[in-house]
Amino acid sequence: MDIMEEPSVSVLEFEKILNFATKGIKVFNIIKTSLNIGLFNILEEEHSCSELSKRFSIDHDVIYYILEALVKLELIEKNNGNYKNKEISNIYLNSNSYFQRKTIIESLNQPLSYWNDLENILYSKEIKYDENFLNLLLKQWLKMLCLVSCKKL
Repeated sequence: MDIMEEPSVSVLEFEKILNFATKGIKVFNIIKTSLNIGLFNILEEEHSCSELSKRFSIDHDVIYYILEALVKLELIEKNNGNYKNKEISNIYLNSNSYFQRKTIIESLNQPLSYWNDLENILYSKEIKYDENFLNLLLKQWLKMLCLVSCKKL
């Protein structure tokens, strides 16, 4: 391929794949972080972005984007500039709920660290990680990823 020629496939197609690949981890981390800082507990009642920024000592713009992402995920709602949990968050993401799922979210985080270290795991002579990761998760997740990405792309 000549550097002066335009590639036959647009870079936009490649960026689409990368965006698809990273979207899930971003969503997961927004939910996990919001849960860990107690955002869903506070949002049992309505609060403005400014109130939440001060309460958590988080930059206004940063908390705004987190809140807006949670609105798009339909975990919270926005009314007249105030944010409040939707029922799903009060049930599953509020630590005061009998049905809260914080332990499930925490347990999902460990396999993600394996995925983030996949290159080292692949070349490791002695696997220091849980063997279930390679034997079960890797094979199943790769199959699922192929099925999902092939349908979406």
